[in-house]
Amino acid sequence: MGWSQSNAGEASLGIRHNPESAEFTPAPLSQGANASRRGVAFARHGNCFRGGCRNQRSLSVNIFYKALLASATLSLAVGSAQAGLLGHSVEATYHFTTFGSVIYTDVKVVDAGEEFHFFGGTDPRHADLGDTTILARFDPFGGGFSASAFNGYSFFDVFATIDDIIGVTIDPSSTLPGFDLSRVTFDANRVSMNFQGLSLDANRELFVLLNLQFADAAVPITPTGALAALGLLGAVGLRRRQARRG
Repeated sequence: MGWSQSNAGEASLGIRHNPESAEFTPAPLSQGANASRRGVAFARHGNCFRGGCRNQRSLSVNIFYKALLASATLSLAVGSAQAGLLGHSVEATYHFTTFGSVIYTDVKVVDAGEEFHFFGGTDPRHADLGDTTILARFDPFGGGFSASAFNGYSFFDVFATIDDIIGVTIDPSSTLPGFDLSRVTFDANRVSMNFQGLSLDANRELFVLLNLQFADAAVPITPTGALAALGLLGAVGLRRRQARRG
């Protein structure tokens, strides 16, 4: 049974269509320059307190500012924690015929719009990421995914800025027949979806919606807790000063 192109449009998109078996296979595409991964460098600045404490007031002031700096640093770290995908760079990859064989890759910052249209043009495969969701959407198409070890997508946290993924479920509203949790794999930074052997529908759009669960962000320090920490540090400093005088 030979492969044939159903029309010129499908040929230009790299989709092989077999009218007998109604399957399509993404052909290897030249991607051009792949998105490069840039390392993020952080400059670390130390705080230097010069000179000794000559009296009780200078000691208390130094302790106060040290505690204030520590509290502010912790607050900034907590404030930047985000248990979701929005605003972060995610790499989408298409794997076929095995997971190690990559035929498409792109990196986008997750926002309110649709991030990925695999292979572009009239190709039916789309992916829209939300803060805690991955929507794999398929336009009406009279074909299906060829059977292979792997035929599908993975989504990867490029810069390791997203909280760890600790759970993935399939939303009950999903409409792609045959897709279940056995086709989903994940670790702390990646989610993969394998569609091999599944069929699409020529008359209606189908989709799979994944719900993601992330590790809890650090618990922020309350204003009361910060004041208590400052008081404790001040008391420790006072006792040390009195001990030196004694």
